[in-house]
Amino acid sequence: MNIAYGRPVTASSTCGEVNGQPIREKYCNIAGSSDYVPDDSQPIMEDPSMIREARAKKQTFVQGGQNCGFCEANSTKYAHPAENMVDGTAAWWQSPPISRGTQYNFINITIDLEQEFHVSSVWIQMANSPRPAAMVFERSTDYGKTYVPWQYFAENPAECYRRFNLQEGKNIETDDEVICSQDFTRIQPLVNGEIFFTVLAYRPSENNFSHSPVLQNFARATNVRLRLLQTNTLKGQYMDVTDRNDPTLTGRYFYAIKEIYLTGRCVCNGHAASCDIAGPHDPRRYLCRCEHNTCGAQCDQCCPGFEQKKWRRSKDKDPFECEPCNCHGHSHECVYEEELEEKGQSLDIHGRFDGGGRCLNCQHNTNGINCNKCADKFFRPVGKFWNETDVCHQAKLVAEIIRNKNDEFHPIFLRFPLKSGRNSDRFACSVRIPNESSRHTGTRSFQTFLTRIWVVSLTVSPTGVQTQIWPCSCRCRRLSLNRSVQTRVAIAVAHEFERGMKSRTPAAAI
Repeated sequence: MNIAYGRPVTASSTCGEVNGQPIREKYCNIAGSSDYVPDDSQPIMEDPSMIREARAKKQTFVQGGQNCGFCEANSTKYAHPAENMVDGTAAWWQSPPISRGTQYNFINITIDLEQEFHVSSVWIQMANSPRPAAMVFERSTDYGKTYVPWQYFAENPAECYRRFNLQEGKNIETDDEVICSQDFTRIQPLVNGEIFFTVLAYRPSENNFSHSPVLQNFARATNVRLRLLQTNTLKGQYMDVTDRNDPTLTGRYFYAIKEIYLTGRCVCNGHAASCDIAGPHDPRRYLCRCEHNTCGAQCDQCCPGFEQKKWRRSKDKDPFECEPCNCHGHSHECVYEEELEEKGQSLDIHGRFDGGGRCLNCQHNTNGINCNKCADKFFRPVGKFWNETDVCHQAKLVAEIIRNKNDEFHPIFLRFPLKSGRNSDRFACSVRIPNESSRHTGTRSFQTFLTRIWVVSLTVSPTGVQTQIWPCSCRCRRLSLNRSVQTRVAIAVAHEFERGMKSRTPAAAI
């Protein structure tokens, strides 16, 4: 597509205008006494009648054997503004003739693409002047703040070396090498000449664009600038050494461009097959139709919830697709963290610790990297899977009073859930056993021990809440005074739960 069409374009100088004010300025065609006829063979013309209309508007006359005319800004008949170069019609932009001054050999034309594109080629259609004898194509990737050269043009190898210190016709060795060419700088044809510059051709990665970051960067542009450095002349101004600024000669030397056509495509990083206009509200902006679970104007990021892997470009032989995070159905939000991937702590949807997705805002009383831990005060019963909505159950505090047959000691077990971990259904036991001195002195002093157990289930019977205990998988011991335990009664002491959780050493239940 022509990414230059309708874009903002400026020229440093324009025929019929000085410092923004219109003037009437005479020029003559280098082609002789014949009237200029725009070339209607190019596809830019939407309606052939535009040629006749353009000719009717331009009132030219023959003077001294030359076909001449006037430029005047803001005039419907004589204006040649810069916008004509990107409007797709037969109208053209024209620079001041160098009869106004030789400084008008140097003209800058700048096109603002308004967004980033990959440019593959540049085609320029001249109007009623020859092609420039020397010029530079430049590009900007920072919206016009800085420019770097794309390609130099000069009329012969000697001029390539003199102007740009480059060897003309040199083979391109790298994807971002800038060369000088003498192509498209000859004075013939005198009107309707063409300039063609291809960005990708003859470069090492020409046929492997998606795998060459260097060539991709070389093709990027947000702005394109054409620096015109020398008008092409018949050298007539050099015949009279006493008056090289004879206006009858120098009035024929100027630049006239009918159309600048930039072929390019959106920068979609390999994640879109098409690029379309954003909509009627913004007809000049193009958006990638992103695929592979990518988002953004350039498909340059993974969509929310698909950030298990770090985003990267997709290549022809190395495709990439953003993967959803594995939150076990408890969240649709996540972020990528490189540290998680380096440590292998994030579980992907394939059951592998591959990637760096961290789930956010876990629901259903879950938390953790993959919403695979129970929140505080909740545990996962044996047999529950992490993708179940009710995987985490609220824990209840249970105290076990253990007496031996002689009724000598009263150890108290207070059970509360651990902080969430991979085995969130484990419980910690804080065991408080009265010191032997308590029996004789009447004082209450305790020794505190910690152990771990598994809770399988809580059942209710006529004698109270019976606790079935399954030994934990780690080294776990149940503390008791001796093996002569005769009575075990489980009672709920929920009023002690909060105090126990805060201190991590629960107070005595009785």
